[in-house]
Amino acid sequence: MKRTHGTAALLALSVLTLTACGGSAGSTAGTASGGGGYATGATLTMAIPADPGSLHPLLNATGEAATVNAFTYDQLIGMTGDGKLVPQLAEKWESTPTEATFTLRKGVTCADGTELTAGTVADNFRFVADTENGSPFIGAYVPAGVRVEHDDAAGTVTITSKEPASFLARMVGLMPIACAKALKDPKAVTATAEGTGPYKLTEVKPGQSYTLELRQDYAWGPDGATAKAEGLPAKVVLQVVPSQTTAANMLMSGQLTIANVNGPDRTRVAAIPGVTTVDIPTRPGLVFFNHTEGRPGADAGVRKALAMAMDRSALGKVSSAGLGRPLTTLVTSDPPPCTGRPVDDVVPAHDVEGAKAALDALGWKPGADGVREKDGKRLTVSLLYPTRDGASLASAVELLAQQWKAVGVEVTPKPAAGAQVTDVLFKTRDFDVSWTPIDTELPSMWTGILSGPTPPNGGNFSGTDNAEYRRLSTAAQSKEGDASCGDWIDAERALFKEADLVPVVVNTNSYFGKGAEFRMAKGLIVPTSIRMLKG
Repeated sequence: MKRTHGTAALLALSVLTLTACGGSAGSTAGTASGGGGYATGATLTMAIPADPGSLHPLLNATGEAATVNAFTYDQLIGMTGDGKLVPQLAEKWESTPTEATFTLRKGVTCADGTELTAGTVADNFRFVADTENGSPFIGAYVPAGVRVEHDDAAGTVTITSKEPASFLARMVGLMPIACAKALKDPKAVTATAEGTGPYKLTEVKPGQSYTLELRQDYAWGPDGATAKAEGLPAKVVLQVVPSQTTAANMLMSGQLTIANVNGPDRTRVAAIPGVTTVDIPTRPGLVFFNHTEGRPGADAGVRKALAMAMDRSALGKVSSAGLGRPLTTLVTSDPPPCTGRPVDDVVPAHDVEGAKAALDALGWKPGADGVREKDGKRLTVSLLYPTRDGASLASAVELLAQQWKAVGVEVTPKPAAGAQVTDVLFKTRDFDVSWTPIDTELPSMWTGILSGPTPPNGGNFSGTDNAEYRRLSTAAQSKEGDASCGDWIDAERALFKEADLVPVVVNTNSYFGKGAEFRMAKGLIVPTSIRMLKG
């Protein structure tokens, strides 16, 4: 399954993947090999795990498409490794929770040489906002029902949201911006690139590779980055390599410059002398309870007892192969817009005997085979999880089943591949518990997942109804930027306290460079940060 970016795509697909979307801002780590400075005119070869399919930047939210499009499209604002927002296509901006105005740089051109105008930028947001176009970015980068205005003479674009959004400028400013051709004839932009990015797409071999060449006139990158920077690759080849073991072998043999490698192959790749390593947080381990009436999770007491029976530390180590970190916020961008706090004081503490006593008090008594019963009904749960995360998550699910069995709960693991997970969550909703990794860049992205209508009318697949979360998230949306963070973090903690979901761990996604340095933002390599090394 492919990674996704955007709320609709986030809800429909990233539960299986990311996230990339996963992941988010990162920084270069490791020591450069060779020690001879930067190379000029070099070619970078990078692995992508699957063919991206359509390359339209506003219609395909998969991580593979986003990886290719990062080289050919720009955003209004960029992001540094420490999460600071910096000028990119926009030289400046002003914002409130309901309005954001961007002033564009002058002299920005598309790959075909045409000028990027304020009207074209505005049309990008109108395109996404128009539900007839089916963009997965509505609700993520573009609030539903926005009003978009532009002034070509002044070079300004103004986005006005009907509902307040605490990170409005960041929300809309990080969306990829397409040139006019991609908006006028979207179907024609499936294997081409119509953007202002630092690279021009020159060759497409579906299922094999995508070749790009540096635009020598590029001068509007994040925080003033240009094509004149020493060490930028003159050519980039994105090669489809589905197997991480194969990618690891190709990186070690010099056939690849950059590869995303996790699992059992990570150790040998990390041992390459002089390798550059960038680790980003991704695919958080989150255990959701189905709150629908008649399900075990509809009872807050049962949820809290099951949370109490969970050894989150052990589960986190197993699911992340020992590479995870404690989860302090639901947002996985690195750094997150709001700094989280340790959650051990609000998540029910691990206490097997306490969990048994709690279930006893709720009337769930052990039966002859040890499984608890109440009013003739056995305490059984189906546990949905994505197979994409491999043996580590499967082992963690098995461990979780053992932990719940120890307190008298019968568990039936339900592995599901690809779209099967989203079909269950958003169509049939036939699950009791789901271990569901969801990557997000902003805390506001969670409001549609953890409050509001259930599918098909909304994205609240668990049916969570937490009044304190709604109160605090509503208060947060009315405040701008950092001022909203206290409310956002408290809102998340209100969910943990009621065991509406149980945070387990944040996984680590590792990217390796051999002969190159780079940094990442939004789970993607920043093309203008790449430096090819001599030697």
